[in-house]
Amino acid sequence: MTVAVAEQTRGYNPADATVYAVGSNTPPASSFLVLFTATRHATTAPASTPVNAYGGTWVELIGEQVDGITAIGAWGLQCSASPGTAGFNVNIDGGITAIGFSHSLLACTGHDPSGTVVQAVVGPTGTTSGTSSITFPSLGSATDALLTYHIHRGNTASTSEAGWTGGTSHQDTGPNHGGRAEWRTDRSDLTATMTFTSVRWQTIGVQIKELVSGVAPKLYVPLVRRNHLGQMTGRA
Repeated sequence: MTVAVAEQTRGYNPADATVYAVGSNTPPASSFLVLFTATRHATTAPASTPVNAYGGTWVELIGEQVDGITAIGAWGLQCSASPGTAGFNVNIDGGITAIGFSHSLLACTGHDPSGTVVQAVVGPTGTTSGTSSITFPSLGSATDALLTYHIHRGNTASTSEAGWTGGTSHQDTGPNHGGRAEWRTDRSDLTATMTFTSVRWQTIGVQIKELVSGVAPKLYVPLVRRNHLGQMTGRA
């Protein structure tokens, strides 16, 4: 079955803090969550770690990429059958005070619970333009889901690429920052782009494996015979 993706919550908080909150939401039962994060700092951006929630454990999907004052990361969590409604915190590693934090939380259903994450990739660093992009090396299946997160250092809205489903654009000042998730589940398009006012940007992406339906089991048909009296015999 094709993977279905929905954005649970997103946002940008420009406050100086060592802990940031992800808003309350209700993930689908047994869904797989992907949390994209980005931190800002005056010098070198710190890493961050989410607190476990929804009956599962967060696993870092790829090492956080630091581009000077901005860092991006991706985490995955398999929800329980009853994840409930809750928010959770994201801690800045080492208790460092960040000066901004953005995120997008995506929920996937129809995924294969075995080897859910096929690959995770990051885009380039040190790039300034009006279009961000990220390319996946390959696809195992045309109906796997490609999830991406695009951030930039401007207080400007982001516009998703045609054919990709976009989350909600979020941006603010103090410091200037913008971000938006987008995903695709319908066919093999290995490159995702996002447009905005020309600034420095970073991208990160995750491929989620679809659940492939197995071959239907054969029905057992009993062997029935009739004897010389017309009575049924054999297996029943």
